[in-house]
Amino acid sequence: MAHDASKDQIRLSAALRARAANVRTEAEPAFSGWQNAPLNVLDCVLSLNRSYEKFCLPRVERFSVRRPDIRQLAAFRELIVSYPSPLRFSEVELDYRDERRASVLLGVTEYLLRALDDSPEGAGELSGTEGEMARLGIWARKVMPDDAWDIGVRGFALAGFQYLRMLFPSATRAFRFAGHAATTNFILLATVTWHNGGE
Repeated sequence: MAHDASKDQIRLSAALRARAANVRTEAEPAFSGWQNAPLNVLDCVLSLNRSYEKFCLPRVERFSVRRPDIRQLAAFRELIVSYPSPLRFSEVELDYRDERRASVLLGVTEYLLRALDDSPEGAGELSGTEGEMARLGIWARKVMPDDAWDIGVRGFALAGFQYLRMLFPSATRAFRFAGHAATTNFILLATVTWHNGGE
């Protein structure tokens, strides 16, 4: 049986209209990501298919307070692997027991560290956390949506990849509604679902 794309377009349009009706109309300040890469990675991975305000945001904020010294990806990876497993890290540091999500967290961190290894050091005069964020902003501009399939992290695909790109400075923010991650995820997931024929 042939797939009817017009029905998918109608369903997507109706879903977006219903979602838009539930979005607050007052202007919120645009969220342009956290101040360091580990918090952006946490935000991205924890927000996928979860309530942003109730689940993701409290965990990211709590981690930022408990671990103010973890400001770069290499230190974040070291912290994760200092535990017997990524799951144990997630249980202790994030109060979250999901082995697959913990593996995604480590995998995305390692992917970005490889991206940093492949990027030029010269991001102006910046170094440390600011330099890392600037280089990841360059990465976010340089990669394309199709690069999502090259990450090699099971459970992390196009929606997560696009949201990760939006969390870094200089990245395109074409899909962001008032900076709200849950809305961004909804739109990206709806788009991917429609693009994949409703699967």
